Amino acid sequence: MAGHVAVIGVGLIGGSLARALAQRRDILLIDSPMDATLWAFTDGLLEAAPWVRGVIVGVAAVDHVVLAADNVALMRRGAVITQGPWMDLLESTQPEVQAALRQVR
Repeated sequence: MAGHVAVIGVGLIGGSLARALAQRRDILLIDSPMDATLWAFTDGLLEAAPWVRGVIVGVAAVDHVVLAADNVALMRRGAVITQGPWMDLLESTQPEVQAALRQVR
């Protein structure tokens, strides 16, 4: 795998996460829905993996992952239109940001 990213694909669960961590990559990219139980388990795994500097989680709607994230990026048509803490995004008065928020809430 090129670079320093381990990718966990759609529909994969805990075993795939463990395999991705075993690759000892700096960043994990999770492109899969994760329920709250698995997310809680992930926190413990990441504590035991100090080489992981960041986790990028792709979601299509607001869920527990978005609410727990330090930084959220809103995308429209494949481009990031804004990013920041979720509460800051909710308070934005920019029309494009508000339009994107209406689609994910």
